[in-house]
Amino acid sequence: MFDFKPVIDAAEKALSVIEAAGNIPGVDLIPYVGTVLKFVGYAKKGIELGKVVAPDIADFVETFSNGLPSEEKRAALDARIASNHAKIQGFTPVLEEGEEV
Repeated sequence: MFDFKPVIDAAEKALSVIEAAGNIPGVDLIPYVGTVLKFVGYAKKGIELGKVVAPDIADFVETFSNGLPSEEKRAALDARIASNHAKIQGFTPVLEEGEEV
């Protein structure tokens, strides 16, 4: 399976640099900067979510790769998914201007 960690790390670093540049006083007056910064915030949340979900995807594939898993393997996968469920529920996209919570 392809290791996405270097790609995710690079994207996260690039988004952080863009966010830092966008937060320099006066830069927000440039057209489109607000839109870019909203996207950056949303994309960073997406990366955070991806980091939470990625191990569950790998575990799911491994658990079912050789046909139906044993009850023990399935129970272990269910437990891992349940433990990350709260983290996934905590993911909240950045609100667009004018949107209500």
